[in-house]
Amino acid sequence: MIKEILKTEVVPNKQGKRLTRTTFLCSCGKTHSAWQKDINYGSVQSCGCAVKANHHKTHGMVGTKTYRAWVNMKRRCDDSNAPYYKNYGGRGIEYDQRWRDFNKFYEDMGEAPEGMSLDRIDNETSYCKVNCRWASGKTQHNNKRTNRVVTYKRKKYTLSELAQHVRMNPKTLWVRLQRGATVAEAVEKPVIMRG
Repeated sequence: MIKEILKTEVVPNKQGKRLTRTTFLCSCGKTHSAWQKDINYGSVQSCGCAVKANHHKTHGMVGTKTYRAWVNMKRRCDDSNAPYYKNYGGRGIEYDQRWRDFNKFYEDMGEAPEGMSLDRIDNETSYCKVNCRWASGKTQHNNKRTNRVVTYKRKKYTLSELAQHVRMNPKTLWVRLQRGATVAEAVEKPVIMRG
């Protein structure tokens, strides 16, 4: 921070306009000079040491679940050496360029709620504000692109969602469908209890 003003002088800038140049002693002990207008507007407050010291403390979120979600999202999309890259960046999944900046990501998504993680609503499109949400593990599991989606009574379900909806063992439902039953037959056929 500026500790003491050492001198001020009026000098021409690059465009030939005469401006006040101020030389000051920084609290770190270094002497530095800057345009007085930059000091007045607050864009210069030290020799630069304050900016360097706070470089990694701009948002205070490093190490939080929200920050890790942002880092992992970028890594899955950008780093060809990352696990699962082939399922993200490798197949064209990107993220909103605003989200290169963590602060913009945080502005759009807010803090990750307890028990939730970052999820794309449509797994065939990229990470952006309108396509992302904080979701539970169960919601994410039902939103995997590898899930088999079926229609029962004009409503779409993943197999596990349908099994839960009709109170049936998911494995029983899956086996019946694998054996050629229609969705209605697989759901409505009575379960024979043995024993």
